[in-house]
Formats: sequence, structure tokens, C-alpha cells
Amino acid sequence: MAILFLEGDSPIRKVYEEAAAQLKGDLLFAYSGVVESYQKEIAHLSGVNRKNLPKLRVFNPLSNGVLKYRYEGDVNEMEVEDVVEFIQDYKRGVLKPFYRSLKPPAVNDGPIKIVVGKTYPEFVLNKQEDVLVLYTAEWCKECKKVEHTLLELAKHCENVKDLVIAKYDVYNNENEGLAVDDFPTVRFHAANTREVVALDTTKADNY
Repeated sequence: MAILFLEGDSPIRKVYEEAAAQLKGDLLFAYSGVVESYQKEIAHLSGVNRKNLPKLRVFNPLSNGVLKYRYEGDVNEMEVEDVVEFIQDYKRGVLKPFYRSLKPPAVNDGPIKIVVGKTYPEFVLNKQEDVLVLYTAEWCKECKKVEHTLLELAKHCENVKDLVIAKYDVYNNENEGLAVDDFPTVRFHAANTREVVALDTTKADNY
């Protein structure tokens, strides 16, 4: 499915609709705003907000999630041929999926390191040290309790050179192959390997 995020009247509507007519049967084309509750959620998952409208995205639903692809050019300047080429590149498998990421913090020297989508491979997957990660969401109240405990642990282990304690906001960041369904989730990523051990945060003894 292709979705054009915009508000109000715009010449881009005609361009988009002409491209949709040319590609009829290849893909479902739709519009979306960013104000209504369901629109706001879709927009958030697409990295779209009122400040960066208009935006064009393509969604490919899978059994374990949704892959998203973004039009990299200026949507305000795109022509029918640009939309057609974008969709055809998607159909041919030329495009790479788009993953959301917050900006890395300018200063990241606290006891708990902040990991975002852009820094996840460096901090977690390719790290030479062991990494203990709290996967959290901004609406998760229980995550605050676990984070407090990890903060105490991080302070206690500040002289342990081969251990990094970090947190990752799943609601605002994404990475290929990363799936987190329950909150809070804490995982231990062993150094130099792909071994991952999940901590059962439902048990009080773990806090």
C-alpha cells in the first residue's frame, strides 16, 4: 500500500492520482492526515508529522511486522513519472526499508547509555563489551521501575570495563530484525557473539 501524507488541498494530489491511475492493479493507493488518532499512529510509525508534510510511503505487511519504504525526493516537487518510478523500484525490490531513529544524544556519558536506531548496531550488535539493554516505551510505567534498578546496577558496575548498560526506546526507534512485543524487556547481549539472554522482568526478584 502507498500512502501520501498531507493536509489540505495541494497540486500533489493530482500528480499522485494520475500515477495511481497508471499503476492501477499494482498497488493500493491511499491518503492520510496526521491529526486523527489512527492517522497519528500510522504517521508516527512512518516518521511523519505535521512539520515535515507532505510525505510518501509504501507499506509491505509481513507476518512479523511491516516494512516501510520512503520517497527520498521532495514530495512537493515530484512528477507523475517520479511516483511511478518509486513504486516500480519498490516492486522490483530495489528500495531499502526505512527504519525510524531518534537523533543520537550529543552527550551520552551517563551511567545508562542511550541507544537509538542509528547507533544500535554500534552499541549492541558490534560491541566488544557485554551489553545489558532495557527495551522501553514512553508510555510504559513499569519500565520506569526497571530503569531505576538498572541505574543502581550501572552505578555499582561503573568500574566494570567490559559491561555496558543501556536503554532503547522501541516506540521511537526501529532496527532490522529487532522485535520487542512486551514491556519492559531486558536482554543481555554477549560480547562478540549473537547470543542474547532475556531477563524475565515479571518476577519481583529480578528488580
